[in-house]
Amino acid sequence: MAHAAHRRSFPRARARARKSDSETARGPAPVHGGRRGAAPCTAKTEFEFQLAFWQCERHPGLGGARRGSAGRAASSNSNSLFWQCERHPGLGAARGELEFQLAFCRGEGGGIAAVTPDPGDEGERESGGSGTGTGMGTGTGTGTGTGTGTGMGHGGRGECRSPGRDPVFWPNVPKPGNSVGSMRRFGKYLGLAAAAGIIAALVPVVRGKVSWESPLRRLERNSAEMPKLDGLDLMRLDLRPQRVMAPLSEGRTAQLTLDPIVQRAARAQMQKFRIPESGVVMIEVKTGRVLAYASYVNASEKFDVNARAEAPAASVFKVITGAALIERAGLNSETEQCYHGGKSRISPDELIDDPIRDKWCATIGVALGRSLNVVFARLAQKHLTPEDVTGMAGAFGFGASLPFAVANEAPQITMPEDPLEFARTSAGFWNTTLSPLAAAELAQTVANGGAALEPRIVDSVYKGQELLWKDDRPPRVLRRAVKPETAAELTRMMRQTVENGSAFKSFHDERGTPYLPGIQVAGKTGTLTRYKDNRFYTWFVGFAPADKPEVAIAALVVNNPSWQIKGAMLAREVLRAYFAEHGAKGVTSPN
Repeated sequence: MAHAAHRRSFPRARARARKSDSETARGPAPVHGGRRGAAPCTAKTEFEFQLAFWQCERHPGLGGARRGSAGRAASSNSNSLFWQCERHPGLGAARGELEFQLAFCRGEGGGIAAVTPDPGDEGERESGGSGTGTGMGTGTGTGTGTGTGTGMGHGGRGECRSPGRDPVFWPNVPKPGNSVGSMRRFGKYLGLAAAAGIIAALVPVVRGKVSWESPLRRLERNSAEMPKLDGLDLMRLDLRPQRVMAPLSEGRTAQLTLDPIVQRAARAQMQKFRIPESGVVMIEVKTGRVLAYASYVNASEKFDVNARAEAPAASVFKVITGAALIERAGLNSETEQCYHGGKSRISPDELIDDPIRDKWCATIGVALGRSLNVVFARLAQKHLTPEDVTGMAGAFGFGASLPFAVANEAPQITMPEDPLEFARTSAGFWNTTLSPLAAAELAQTVANGGAALEPRIVDSVYKGQELLWKDDRPPRVLRRAVKPETAAELTRMMRQTVENGSAFKSFHDERGTPYLPGIQVAGKTGTLTRYKDNRFYTWFVGFAPADKPEVAIAALVVNNPSWQIKGAMLAREVLRAYFAEHGAKGVTSPN
């Protein structure tokens, strides 16, 4: 009766069942022991192993099971069913939980075998030959064309061997299984549900409320390359509460990567002090996304200060010379140089070591922090060539404009051949120019371990309310300027600028309390005056936090003889806005 029920549940097994019945009529095949090493099955082609565990419930057909176990196993249509019995009145005096396992293999033209396990092998089976077999007093097995077998043991495993093949084992982890009939019923209901969902989705399309074109075009846009940004005007920013927009050509608009809070803070400081010319650029160190891009000109003729490389790099160029001294000459932040003079200019005699006149000594780190010109001039003259400095400047982007959404001027370097002028240029006296955008990129490069990232300012492009393009590209490395070890050494040197150097007063109040408590800032100031034009240039280029950089910043302030704010003060206020927005403890927003 159970045999017939099995055939009804698995109709595909009927053909195999007839073959198995005829084989059984001829007599059972020899049964091999269950130990490893017994004769393997004769299958030579594809192996197929499947396992399913079932838990017994009350069933009249199992009432005659012997004490200690009761079970039934049958395999059909490449499936095997296992029953696991627990204590139940209908099963006799079965004790505990039993697991029955089957290991079988199927070969071309061959049968499936079940074997009687040896008492020494708990739960281990090995298939071979064809026919049927029974476990050792632990139940019975019946064959339906593919053969069955039962055995006792917890924690055992099933095994199947074939000539030239390694054994395959199954773990004894019970897993619920479903019959073919259940799966067919489930599939039918699933198909009906899918059809209903498709019909529901088509209703808005049929009524004309949704078109097919929009989803398809949206999919095409997301996979498209970056569109042309013709007409992007960063001087006409639309600052909204949660985003910043800028106009494009052909009626399009660009949503920018700018942080509205930081952008407003930068703009407010520029307007508050009515700076003649100023520019601020803040870049996210690990992505290259521009978070602030503020330009201000207090004159009738407006232009983008951030994109112009008119200002001298001044002492910011000491970062380039310092990188060359570390990477080309093998020096470090603790290398010491004694000196005299060189406070505002460098004369030829100040470049000569003089034990009598050299009353002061400083490490390179201190010299960078306090912007000691003569120390850098002497070290450059001793250890570097003009080619060394020019090459390092090129590694940091001098001589080439940046790949950016708007046109920008390339920072320039003109290295003199005269030894004295070479030393002066290496210390930051003229012969170099820099834009705020390129200066922020320089700071980002050091903060990012020497790797310069492409700066990006456009997040997405719209036409009306329609999204045309979304920037989901990963950050792109433009070049590696210096080794990570060199960048780390430069960071140690640049920290001196804010801790006890030329920017200490800008980043601390009159009592010495930092405006950014708990946040170390690495940076470099630069100051140079073009007297014939009454233009007083001040820079701050740096990043924070110094130990785990998040943002890089460059601030340029061009004053006239009367001034109220310098580049370092402007950078401080923009950094305060950023870290206050991000919840840094003790940091307040600028007034």
